[in-house]
Amino acid sequence: MKILVFCPTYKLHNGALAIHPETQRSIDALDHGEHKVIIVVRPDPHENKTGNVLKQYQWARAHVLENGFDALMTIEHDMIVPHDALTKLADTPAPVVYGLYMFRHASPTLNAFRAVQAPAMDQTLTMFPDELKRARAAIAWPVSGLGFGCTLIHREVLERVEMRPPNGGYYPDGGLANDCQRLGIKQMARFDVECGHICDDGHVLWPDLDGEMVNPTKVKILVTFNGDIAGRSVHFRAGEETDIPLERAQEYARAGYCALIDPRPAIKIAGRADRITKVKPVK
Repeated sequence: MKILVFCPTYKLHNGALAIHPETQRSIDALDHGEHKVIIVVRPDPHENKTGNVLKQYQWARAHVLENGFDALMTIEHDMIVPHDALTKLADTPAPVVYGLYMFRHASPTLNAFRAVQAPAMDQTLTMFPDELKRARAAIAWPVSGLGFGCTLIHREVLERVEMRPPNGGYYPDGGLANDCQRLGIKQMARFDVECGHICDDGHVLWPDLDGEMVNPTKVKILVTFNGDIAGRSVHFRAGEETDIPLERAQEYARAGYCALIDPRPAIKIAGRADRITKVKPVK
């Protein structure tokens, strides 16, 4: 296949590109296999780096369709991808294939969303530990999305689906996932393409496949209650101190159920010890 590897980025105040050096190194180290690969790291030409994310992916789609590419592989500029990511995604029998990584906002969750018979995507498999175990064992697993951190989209999809945000906003990955669901286009995730997601402070989040808590925050429980943690009901007793994910900690603190002992959580890195766990932040 002829594949466009596209990494959108922007320019910093000093004129340098905002792409992380580790991201660039992982892109340069990609195994192309027998595919013809063109790599484009494209800085946003506009002032509003957030507002023009959509235009970047619209450009990539048009470039694929106008220049005879068979597929588009997207890699975000704060992602560390394995060297065999391209070949494994390209070998997977689905028109849209996702590498695996953690969304880093609030309480980190997997980007692999449960496959459903519905016109829109479902919830992250982080919420369904039993299915997550089956997906991990199967390696390639049907999903309903999500994300452009490390994703291969075949031409046949781009011919039918435009790059558009799902409900306003800037990010078209949700729009593509929902459109694929609506049109019955198969989407899969590769659980052996594990990518590192670089946080603003340089910490690197790796996929959490063991159901362990990531980004834990220590809290003091103020009242006895039953709370939801990753889809499981947990009983909390007044007076105890415990760790819960940041998103839930903030939610329960606003409701008066707990108090945050450490408002800035220590990030727990999931994965093998030989992985990069922290890089120098790009400024």
